[in-house]
Amino acid sequence: MSASSFRSAFRLAVFCLSSGAVLGACSKAPEEPEFDHGLKKPLVRKLREELAETPCDKAKAQQLAQLLLDTGDMKGLTRVTDTFGEKCGPNIVLLQLAYTANARAGEKELALKAATALVAAQPDNASYHVWRGLSLEALGRTEETAAELQKAFDLHPGQRPILNSLVKTYDALG
Repeated sequence: MSASSFRSAFRLAVFCLSSGAVLGACSKAPEEPEFDHGLKKPLVRKLREELAETPCDKAKAQQLAQLLLDTGDMKGLTRVTDTFGEKCGPNIVLLQLAYTANARAGEKELALKAATALVAAQPDNASYHVWRGLSLEALGRTEETAAELQKAFDLHPGQRPILNSLVKTYDALG
């Protein structure tokens, strides 16, 4: 942000606060620019419109989520997953896509949120405990990581990669 644009934004904020004016510019947060889906924009728009009419259509929600992942719209994918979950309950495929997208984007808290929802939906799935453990590890929460990996190992004791991660985590704990 340049010095002049910062001063303009600061003046507007001071004006809004000091005048008590009810102005559209003062009362609205700046809107985020629409994501550019490129050539897939018409399909994204069509699927969003169809989901507005039938919000619990799993196939359409999953198709849209995959399309958003493919185009790199991680925020859009997270919104689709959250909206579907609020209206229709958790959807494993959407949660998997949300975890993948947020883990790739470095959105550690959002990846943890998706992994936690997956564990809640399918507590006997060791992979989801591993995903949750990886998310916790990325956040530096080593003790919780160890507990989650231990759950995964208890579910699948023959999985060498889980054992290796668990040993590494216990070593980090000292």
